[in-house]
Amino acid sequence: MNIAICDDDINFLNKLQKYTNEILKEMKINIEILAFNDGESLLNSIQNKKKYFDILLLDVDMPDVSGLKVAKTLRQMDVDIIIIFISSYEKYVFDSLEYNPFRYIRKIRLKEEL
Repeated sequence: MNIAICDDDINFLNKLQKYTNEILKEMKINIEILAFNDGESLLNSIQNKKKYFDILLLDVDMPDVSGLKVAKTLRQMDVDIIIIFISSYEKYVFDSLEYNPFRYIRKIRLKEEL
């Protein structure tokens, strides 16, 4: 399983990668995780077909290219990917529904909801 993680906060990105890795190894799922700290580099990787991802753990509120913009672009490209939004802000929940996310996880409850 190939997983992409995208968050502009490097410390949170590392924590998210660690938790994701621990959970899936415990479940005995073979995974590869690639981390991105901005939406533009993530989109470039997907658009240039450098990598295929099954799941995307995506921060909603990022500078320049927001997570919602990334999701919109992926849906317009008809990329088959499971999107899980991760945010400190619950105010984006209803906006995120437009992009058919699998889940919306709150950063303050990351471990429990992941």
